[in-house]
Amino acid sequence: MALRTKAPEDRLDYLVPLPLPLLAGETILGGTVTVLPAGLTVDSVQLDGADLLVWLAAGAAQTLYTLAFTASTSQGRGFVWRVTLYVGTSGLDDPAAIGASTAVPAASGEGPGFLAFTFG
Repeated sequence: MALRTKAPEDRLDYLVPLPLPLLAGETILGGTVTVLPAGLTVDSVQLDGADLLVWLAAGAAQTLYTLAFTASTSQGRGFVWRVTLYVGTSGLDDPAAIGASTAVPAASGEGPGFLAFTFG
């Protein structure tokens, strides 16, 4: 799953669904978010029903980030999944920037470093 592109100066919220639906009466107990490469900030993660509301800030321009999620549930199930987010150039929300290339590169360019965030 790929999230929409953001600019380095943006602080935005993203609704990230679980990879599979929860069972009747099942709830998310907690989990982690790990970001590769380092540089993208996870400000907070909140449970929103069967989805996660993730607030992200910063990030290096023209960098593809991978967010690795884990979640455990009240029924003893565990989920592991990844999403990607491309941080484009500054001014993505500027009308003058419309038409500029914001394509996600084919290679992730993952480098050393990560940020881990625990929720729940």
